[in-house]
Amino acid sequence: MNTYFKLSKIFLYASVFSAAIVLPSLPFPFVIGKFIWFRVLIDLALISFLAGLLINQKQEAERYVENFKKVFYSPIGIAVSVFVLMFILAGIFSMNPSNSFWSDFERGEGGFQILHLYFFFLLLSTLFLEEKQWLKIFNYSIVAAVLVVLYGVFAGFLYFQNNFDFFGPIFGSGGRFWGAIGNSAYLATYLIFIIFCALYVFSAKYRHKILSVGGILIFVSIIIFLAAFLAAATRGAVLGLIAAVITFLLYLIFTTKRFRKILVILIISLILIFSLGIKFKDSEMIKKLPFYRIFDISVVTQSFHDRTIVWKMAWDGFKERPLLGWGPENFPYVFVKHFNVANYNPLEKITEFSWFDKAHSIIFDYLAGTGILGLLSFIGIFIVYYWQFFKTRIKNQFQEVRPPEINRQLKSALLFALPVAYFVQGLVLFDVLTTYINLFLFFAFAYYFFNFRNANRVVDKKNNEIIRGNGLEFKIIGFLGIIIAIASIIYGSFLPYLKAKNYNDTMKKSYTIENFKIQFDKVYSIPSPIGNSELSRFLVNSAEGTVSERTYQSESITRELINYAESKIDYNDARFLIPMANIYNTMWNRYHKEDDYQKSNFYYLKSLEIGPKFPPALYGLISLYVSSGDMIGVENVGKNILQYWPQDKRVSDLLNEINKIHQIK
Repeated sequence: MNTYFKLSKIFLYASVFSAAIVLPSLPFPFVIGKFIWFRVLIDLALISFLAGLLINQKQEAERYVENFKKVFYSPIGIAVSVFVLMFILAGIFSMNPSNSFWSDFERGEGGFQILHLYFFFLLLSTLFLEEKQWLKIFNYSIVAAVLVVLYGVFAGFLYFQNNFDFFGPIFGSGGRFWGAIGNSAYLATYLIFIIFCALYVFSAKYRHKILSVGGILIFVSIIIFLAAFLAAATRGAVLGLIAAVITFLLYLIFTTKRFRKILVILIISLILIFSLGIKFKDSEMIKKLPFYRIFDISVVTQSFHDRTIVWKMAWDGFKERPLLGWGPENFPYVFVKHFNVANYNPLEKITEFSWFDKAHSIIFDYLAGTGILGLLSFIGIFIVYYWQFFKTRIKNQFQEVRPPEINRQLKSALLFALPVAYFVQGLVLFDVLTTYINLFLFFAFAYYFFNFRNANRVVDKKNNEIIRGNGLEFKIIGFLGIIIAIASIIYGSFLPYLKAKNYNDTMKKSYTIENFKIQFDKVYSIPSPIGNSELSRFLVNSAEGTVSERTYQSESITRELINYAESKIDYNDARFLIPMANIYNTMWNRYHKEDDYQKSNFYYLKSLEIGPKFPPALYGLISLYVSSGDMIGVENVGKNILQYWPQDKRVSDLLNEINKIHQIK
């Protein structure tokens, strides 16, 4: 085998370990390390693949070129390509094209990430032509998942030993386990895919060797994953897994006569047990279970209620930009402009405000971010998938004399059920890198599964002539691809890592207000396409905190800090405008300078232009008018507030006092 192709496969195998990467030295330790690891390895896999084609255009290279064409023009290849194209187009025509393409440190998604996932899909589909290669990457995924869980176990042990610095936090609210993923909900979704990998490996290799070392290890790993899955206590994922299990059993019931009675009993038992758990969720016996939260499923729960409010915002945003949406990673713009007043209760949230940067549903996230074209293209992948699934099954039925082996039935049932689990959990959760990697891995495996009979055929003479006839063009494309991949490593991975490291160091340093420019200029000077927006938000929020402090500080130096922060803001993003308005509001109350008042008023009004119902702008503006004695302004803003939140007694009492003053006059 060509060394370069072998290297490309090794990099692809290694890419699945991104889930286990945690870098505590970076500002988002569970995110940045993962996407840098994945991007670099996919770029290296692409470079190796192209080098193999350029350096050795013999039969093996020709075979891969032909298979690449087959992948690209296959139904599932076309479906994935159309989705990626719609995703990129949605970013180009978005509110913030740069953010849609590069995203930020906190999420790490966007067009740049999708392109890497796309090449991940293409390379896997092109290079992995035998089942043993798929079993190998599934095994590596299982090992990576074990590391993900062990990270959480060891981190928990060190947490209780008061040695918490290296591993970082591992528990969310309610003590839910999240391992090396950084979020219990994402961990649960990730483990659904991993359980699929483990079950497929078991059915393909160890079904008749249960007591072998490999069979025992697979069985133990499944137990570990199920335990971690339950410890994550994610209701949407639990529903997804249950739906997948039922779908899996139903498929076997309808496709094989063996064990039908047992399978029916299993389905009924599963539904009965889960239904009883939901019915008696408030009993002491259920509450004593460490994963009792999974039974607290209802459309009236607070988390579901909060999601429906955000979904309404996403729907309103979609109606304004229906074709390609607001752009991937641009939901904050939708959140502000189409703010749902039900998301804010002034009686409960006087001092805090929750910002949402996602719609918390794959349906509404794609709808708001990529419009109807993006959502339909995404759903289209699964439509094509099931079309190919049934087409392949029907074709195999006509070709086979004997009934298919139970082993192949189990494999088919697994492939039939997994998308169901993904879609059910995705109704209340959005995708992240660990989900995307497994999803695109599954798409690539689906291509292999539907085409494995023809995957190893030798290319014909016509294709050989095409490859050799276009040698110069082929080499130019190959060299350009390698150059772009190298640039991707530098510009999309190395520089963002360097910026994130310096960003984190800046946040942790005990710099003084006098030398802040030196510290921040060092980070801004790193030419990374990712990070400036987050750094600027951190800077503005830090300035707001510094200004609000009651300790003595020089007015001139404070204003220097404010001016520096102000020079970095995005005037189309309320996440910058609100802190700046609050800063100048504080300065107005402290120094009573007209310019501070005017600037505070400007930023609040600018925020209201973007989001007319946005609480921080309305309540900030009324506080500014109260402090300045502008009673007309107080009345106007107060009436708007009561229009949205009539239960706010503080504002209604304030307006009543103003009315009394008017009556006396």
